[in-house]
Amino acid sequence: MSFSTGIMQKLIPPVRGATQRARIKTYLYTYIYLVAAAWIAGAIAVMSWPMALAATLNLIACLIFLMALRAEKLAIVRVGLPFCLVAGTTFVSATNAGVHDIAISVYMVAIISAAFFLGSSGTIATFVLVLIGFTIVFSLEVTGQISPVIQLGFPKTLLYFLIIYSLITAAIFAFFRIIRWDLSIAESEKVRAMQAQAFLTRKTEELRVSEARYKILAENSSDVVWTTNLKGGLTFLSPSIYGFVGFSPKEWESRSIHQQMTLESAKLMREIITTQLETEKSGLADPDRVVTEELTYNHRDGHQVHGEFRANFMRDSAGQATGLLFVTRDVSERRAAQDRERELRALAFRAQKMESLGVLAGGIAHDFNNLVMAIEANIDLARSELPPEFKNNSSLSIAAEACKDAAALSFRLLTFSAGGTPVKSPVALPDIVRDSVNLAAAGDNIAVDIKIEDDLPNINADIGQIKQVLTNLGLNASQSMSGEGTLWVTVEATDIFEGSGLSLSPGRYVHLIFRDEGIGIEEKEIDKIFDPFFTTKETGSGLGLTSSYSIIKQHGGIIIVESTLGYGSSFHIYLPASLETTVPVSDLDAGIISGVGRVLVMDDDQRIRKLTGRYLQKLGYRFDLAEHGEDAIKKFDTAFKDQMPYDAVILDLTVRGGMGGEEAIKGLLKIDPSAKVIVASGHANNLIMANHADFGFSGALSKPYKIQSLGNILNRVLSKGD
Repeated sequence: MSFSTGIMQKLIPPVRGATQRARIKTYLYTYIYLVAAAWIAGAIAVMSWPMALAATLNLIACLIFLMALRAEKLAIVRVGLPFCLVAGTTFVSATNAGVHDIAISVYMVAIISAAFFLGSSGTIATFVLVLIGFTIVFSLEVTGQISPVIQLGFPKTLLYFLIIYSLITAAIFAFFRIIRWDLSIAESEKVRAMQAQAFLTRKTEELRVSEARYKILAENSSDVVWTTNLKGGLTFLSPSIYGFVGFSPKEWESRSIHQQMTLESAKLMREIITTQLETEKSGLADPDRVVTEELTYNHRDGHQVHGEFRANFMRDSAGQATGLLFVTRDVSERRAAQDRERELRALAFRAQKMESLGVLAGGIAHDFNNLVMAIEANIDLARSELPPEFKNNSSLSIAAEACKDAAALSFRLLTFSAGGTPVKSPVALPDIVRDSVNLAAAGDNIAVDIKIEDDLPNINADIGQIKQVLTNLGLNASQSMSGEGTLWVTVEATDIFEGSGLSLSPGRYVHLIFRDEGIGIEEKEIDKIFDPFFTTKETGSGLGLTSSYSIIKQHGGIIIVESTLGYGSSFHIYLPASLETTVPVSDLDAGIISGVGRVLVMDDDQRIRKLTGRYLQKLGYRFDLAEHGEDAIKKFDTAFKDQMPYDAVILDLTVRGGMGGEEAIKGLLKIDPSAKVIVASGHANNLIMANHADFGFSGALSKPYKIQSLGNILNRVLSKGD
């Protein structure tokens, strides 16, 4: 900026705004007309060539200024008008050199000074004072240097000069009114500009500090912060993306959305962005709305991570959307916990469902067991009474086999019934696994590959139930492969720690894996295969896997299935390892052991009472029968008082509508604390059956039982007192 330009801007500030421009134009038009009128009046009042020349030039200048105003050249007019007025007046005054001419120059200096320094009131006061002074000077003028016009008459001449001075005063007043108004506006604009600049500087600093603060937060937060434009293009990504998915921001930005996340999540993300942009265009949505969604992202190492994001629009000062802000938090651990919780709820629901069905099954199986026992025992007795050449009668053999199948079905029903505690003892698995699996695969064209870890720990289990599970899984695998393929069985010890993801207590377990090459299981059926009576086989009962699940659960373990349709299935069994190394030898293979003594039998089923009586008679025992617990206590008390006590008592655990064995033994032991009482029940897995000694019983007998089992248990119980 030059020095002269600076001076001009100081004296005549630039016009700002349309309103100010229009107002100044009005003042300038008025000013031009006043100046033109003053020069015309002056030319008429003072007949001289300097005045005529000055008036002519100033009128031409006024025309030029009017044209400049119409062309919006305000600066030319604002500078030129005062200059022409002062220059012309000074020229006329200098050429005439009269007293009144000098007075005009003095008057103009006085008026200009008053207008500039004293304002409107000072200008008017100066005009009045100077006019009075000029009138006095003009009236006392005695020299001959009076113009011709003045000589025409004092009043007329004085009137001319009064008009001239008034017009000049009005012009000067109007000009300085503009100048002073401009200066006031300029000062106000300057103050406002300074205030705006200070405000802008303060806000800029606040924005810089805010951006720095949020940048620190974004770069140091474990949450991933990222922004996009309204087209979905990434504009910012925080470094925490590396800890989330294993990629740097640049690497992540170079990947397509289908590489960044799963197909389902990519589709959902596009739908969210599209929907929100359409909603934003409608202008009806809440501008402060926040969208929350969970997506699955692909990690660098191949696994998937779950992230929950919160998204909202970024907006400018006018409230217009400029982009989207996303904050994503890793919720993989929360998702895993939720999955585990759902699994536990599913297990609990399944357990409740099986428990309800078990109560029903237990009641049915109890009566069914008695029927099977009565039929099977009478078949055995009938065969035992036949001559040797008729003992292998085919009809009786077929009936006996049918009874075995019925007893097996009843046992499977009872396995998941209300009384489900196994009768446990330390068991070594290697031989049991080999025998059970090979038995299940016998007759089919499948290969069996069994690998058992050396020094495998024992398990504390019911050997019969475990054999049933192993046989069920072997048969299930063979059937799924249609009799062809390979069954891999692996048995190993493993340690389970806290946070393993399995619903097991920490500790040492035996892990059994059955893997086949079958058709696999459809995903929609995975959660149903352990349900009672669910089967995909035409001849299946739907109880094999159900009873296996219940047995493993009752042993403190779990059974898990993994399957891919068309590629086979794997069943994983975890059973708690046992520190006991001695495995007792079963007496199931022992022969019939007879004995002597008196035995009291209590059972609510008349057929079982009579059958047991016949067994006892064949074994050499004398017996009495009772229908319920009260009857048994009465007979036991009478015999004890008559000093003819019973050597042993067999009590049925469950009696419909009467006292069962659990209550009856309390009465017997009150009479004779040394009484030898055996509990009998079709609920072989009942808590009392599994831990009979804890309830005062000397032994347990599972229904349906044969004469061998009855003879063995009586011999064992009676031998304890010898």
